[in-house]
Amino acid sequence: CRTYVNPYVTFTDAGRKWRCNICALLNDVPGDYFAHLDATGRRIDIDQRPELTKGSVEFVAPTEYMVRPPMPPLYFFLIDVSISAIRSGMLEVVAQTIKSCLDELPGFPRTQIGFITFDSTIHFYNMKSSLTQPQMMVISDLDDIFVPLPDDLLVNLSESRSVVDTLLDSLPSMFQDNMNVESAFGPALKAAFMVMSRLGGKLLIFQNSLPSLGVGCLKLRGDDLRVYGTDKEHSLRIPEDPFYKQMAADLTKFQIAVNVYAFSDKYTDIASLGTLAKYTGGQVYYYPSFQSTTHGERLRHELSRDLTRETAWEAVMRIRCGKGVRFTNYHGNFMLRSTDLLALPAVDCDKAYAMQLSLEETLLTTQTVYFQVALLYTASCGERRIRVHTLAAPVVSNLSDMYQQADTGAIVSVFSRLAIEKTLSHKLEDARNAVQLRLVKALKEYRNLYAVQHRLGSRMIYPESLKFLPFRLHDDGIAC
Repeated sequence: CRTYVNPYVTFTDAGRKWRCNICALLNDVPGDYFAHLDATGRRIDIDQRPELTKGSVEFVAPTEYMVRPPMPPLYFFLIDVSISAIRSGMLEVVAQTIKSCLDELPGFPRTQIGFITFDSTIHFYNMKSSLTQPQMMVISDLDDIFVPLPDDLLVNLSESRSVVDTLLDSLPSMFQDNMNVESAFGPALKAAFMVMSRLGGKLLIFQNSLPSLGVGCLKLRGDDLRVYGTDKEHSLRIPEDPFYKQMAADLTKFQIAVNVYAFSDKYTDIASLGTLAKYTGGQVYYYPSFQSTTHGERLRHELSRDLTRETAWEAVMRIRCGKGVRFTNYHGNFMLRSTDLLALPAVDCDKAYAMQLSLEETLLTTQTVYFQVALLYTASCGERRIRVHTLAAPVVSNLSDMYQQADTGAIVSVFSRLAIEKTLSHKLEDARNAVQLRLVKALKEYRNLYAVQHRLGSRMIYPESLKFLPFRLHDDGIAC
């Protein structure tokens, strides 16, 4: 099953074999890992082996875990400079914030950086270190996108720092008189993909207008109020154009994660644009009716956090579970590469994933069920690593024991994800009702455990661990 050695494996045959806690297979211990066992069956070197005593460890990955040499961290910015982006103050706040974070970008001195701006045309920027100021190249043919000077559009930040600073200082003034209302977002996205595909990295999109030109252009939806509350309502929450899901698949294949910053006082079709983040392990930040004087501080905070937090690059994650249970569904932003392998071009500590379990057998025969999460990734310093988390969950025979140990935060997270996913095929009311039904069914089952012995009558009781669950769900707006 390819489980990594962990505190719950056992060693036998005088230390020459070890038994996997996930699949129970007996394996030979490699010669360079061998150690004798003491009288209790524990390895004599266990105190020098963190992986045998700690539930969370990291291993340096051997070369066979590398498809290519580790790539340097790359931050690429795709920025809308149409009239709405200028008037709202978005461009100025974004440029200032990026500049303020340059010294803190992970991966120094390997970090790479690049920029594209767009309105009805696409603007590339040559920032090679030999220049005193950046060179702007404009592409107006949206049907035949090509990349001018492909070797100079991505630069090493430490080598081209002065040129990058000059560009960020001048961006707001360069477009301050721009009256262009169009958005060639789709062609600009393809251009960014062409520039980044050699290295991969993180693509940060700042979009202020509904895409209106070229491939991926979108039309206004949701202005017919008669649709809301009907069986057609969910169609407003699913992507309109398959272009964005196909682009997300291509971006993931080349290890590019997308974070979308959407600003507008008009319709922007987040359902379509958000597909880019959903399938690349990214995130959507939404600022309706953005004005720098009102929302600027929030944008500065969230963008600074996005740029400076430690990031794992070129990552894949696999979750294993022991006998008797299996994963049926995965929830989060990722591309499912196989039945249990999550592709995550970039991932950080602010991301969370949820899995749903089902029993493979009517009754579990083991006292413990084991889970192991393994994240293979490239650190910002260029080292390929494997981060492993192993958990042992006890199996209880008394249902009330399970209720008492329930995690309210985890339940709210899963219920929220299930509700959101249901809105993609049903009305909002149906999604709320489904969550309420799950909640009532769970609490009713707990009540039935004590109804007779405590003579509860019609009173509802809650386990201590879940007494605030209804309020948490109500606060999140997924239950009434």
